[in-house]
Amino acid sequence: MRSHEIQSLEEKQCLVVNPEPRVLQNNGRRTFFRLLREPFDWLSMLCRELETSFILAIIVVYGFSQGFSGSFFKVVTDYYWKDVQQMQPSAVQLYQGLYVKPWIMKPIWGLLTDVFSISGYKRRPYFVLAGTLGSFCALLLLQKKPPVLFALIFLTGISAAMSIADVTIDACIARSSIQQPALASDMQSLCGFVSSTGAILGYSTSGMLVHTLGAQGALGLLALPLTMIITLGFTMTEAKSMIRTDKKPDKMDADDNSKHKTVPSGDRGNLLCAAHVHRQHRFLVQQMGWKPCSSTAEGHENRFQELVVGSSDKESAEDLNLGSDFPSAQSRASRCDAS
Repeated sequence: MRSHEIQSLEEKQCLVVNPEPRVLQNNGRRTFFRLLREPFDWLSMLCRELETSFILAIIVVYGFSQGFSGSFFKVVTDYYWKDVQQMQPSAVQLYQGLYVKPWIMKPIWGLLTDVFSISGYKRRPYFVLAGTLGSFCALLLLQKKPPVLFALIFLTGISAAMSIADVTIDACIARSSIQQPALASDMQSLCGFVSSTGAILGYSTSGMLVHTLGAQGALGLLALPLTMIITLGFTMTEAKSMIRTDKKPDKMDADDNSKHKTVPSGDRGNLLCAAHVHRQHRFLVQQMGWKPCSSTAEGHENRFQELVVGSSDKESAEDLNLGSDFPSAQSRASRCDAS
C-alpha cells in the first residue's frame, strides 16, 4: 500500500512539474513578440500625443535628408571630383571647405525662419524652399560635365538645402519640447535613431550605387529625398503667426478715452460736474420720459449759470460744446407743461 501511494504521489508531481516548461515557453514567446511590438507602440504613442505630420517630418528630415543624403553626399562627391571633374586632392579639399559653409551658417538660417514669415507661416515655406533648391541643383549635376564653378555652386546648393531643412525641423522640435516637455527626450531619441539608421544606409549603399550609376547618376538620386522635403511644406500642420499691425485709435476710441480722464478740481471741476448733470437731465427728459417741474428745471439752469459766471478761468458753455446739449430753463418748463 505504501509503495502504491508513493508511486501515485510521484505521478501527480510529474503532472504538476511537466507543464512548467510549456508555460515558460509560452511566456517567452509573448515576451519576444512584446519586445518586437514595443517600438511600434512607442511610435504610435508619439503620433497620438504629437501630430502625425510632425513625426513624419522628423523621419524625412533626419532620416532621409540629414542621415541618408548627408552620408551619401560625402562619399559620392569624392568620386565626382576625381572621376568626372578630374581634380587634384588639394583642390578637392578646398572645394569641400566651400560647400560645407552652409552648415556653418545654421544660426543665420534659424534667425531667418524665426523672424521672417511667409504668408503667415514660419516653417512650411522654408521646407518648400529647401526642397526646391536642393532637388533643382541635384538635377543640374546630371549634365555631361558642367564647369567647375557651376558644379561647386550646385553642390553648395544641395548642402544649403539640407542645412535649411535641418534648422527648420530643429525649430519645430524646440517648440514641441516647450509645449510638451515630458516628450522632449522621446523626440530626441527618435531623431537620433532615424539619423543613425539613415547614415548607415547611406554609407552602405553609396559605393554600390556609384559603381552602378556613376558619380553623376548617384548625385542625381539625391533629388528624391530632397523632393520629399517639398511635400512637408504642404502636408505639415502649422498655425499661422499673428501679424502685429499698428492700429490708430479712431474717433470713438478717442471719445471713450476722454471719458475716463480725471476730472480737474476747483471751478473747472465744478463746471464739468454741472455739465454732466445737465446731460443726464436731458437724457431723462427726452429718452426716458421724465417730467420734472418747472421750478426744478429753472433751479438746474440757474445753478449752471452761476458756475459758468463764477469760474475763475472764464470758460463758457460754448467752450465745452454744451450749447446744443443744454436747452434753456424756459424751453424745458414749456415742454414739461405741454406734456
